[in-house]
Amino acid sequence: MKIALLVPGLLREYKESFNSLKNTFDIPDVNLDVYIHTWKTNKDMLDDKWGQSNWGREKTNYNNFTSLPTDTAENYLLKINEIINITKYEIEEQVGNEGVQSIRDNLGESFRDSWSPHNLSCQLYSMYKCNELRKQSNIDYDLVIRARTELIFERSITLDDLESIMSSRAVNIPSGGDHHRGINDMVAIGTPDIMDWYCELGEHYDKGENPHVMLKTHLNKKHTIERIDLPYKLRGNSIN
Repeated sequence: MKIALLVPGLLREYKESFNSLKNTFDIPDVNLDVYIHTWKTNKDMLDDKWGQSNWGREKTNYNNFTSLPTDTAENYLLKINEIINITKYEIEEQVGNEGVQSIRDNLGESFRDSWSPHNLSCQLYSMYKCNELRKQSNIDYDLVIRARTELIFERSITLDDLESIMSSRAVNIPSGGDHHRGINDMVAIGTPDIMDWYCELGEHYDKGENPHVMLKTHLNKKHTIERIDLPYKLRGNSIN
């Protein structure tokens, strides 16, 4: 079985994250390719979710965890490649990025009052570009996995799990992690055509909804959603 693992976004807690991803998805009888889209780290980076900027709305305790990377993306990627082989990667600037700005503009001013337009725009753009790296490889994959960093999985996936996901013809998302009547937006597994739609959320979202509802609405337009038992922790908090 051939699988593409997409890891978009900031490389927070890279060592723990990629060791866990390797232990979880790099299993016998699976040929795993890793694609990463990430951001150039510099002093001008913004973060409007964790109170790092003037319009920060949400405050989260980051005890023992790093909210923003402290080293260069290039150095992180060198270290990650020692943990698990990276098939292809891309590093872009957040600041002045036209793709990010386009998504943010489409979210509208009202979105800024309740959520995190900059962070969400970066997330949606990075997810799309990471999947484009996979598509540009012209490799036929049986399944595509999208996962964020900072996740510590509590068990490895099995070949039976993967075969069941393939036959389901659905977007498979771990149980737990749902917010505001939406759905977990940290991990998803499906066939390439299904995950193409998943990763195109930034082009097809419905305005005015919070990010978790936005994802659920987007997925339900084309595909069914199934939940899988794949528990993990995010910054020490259990998600299952």
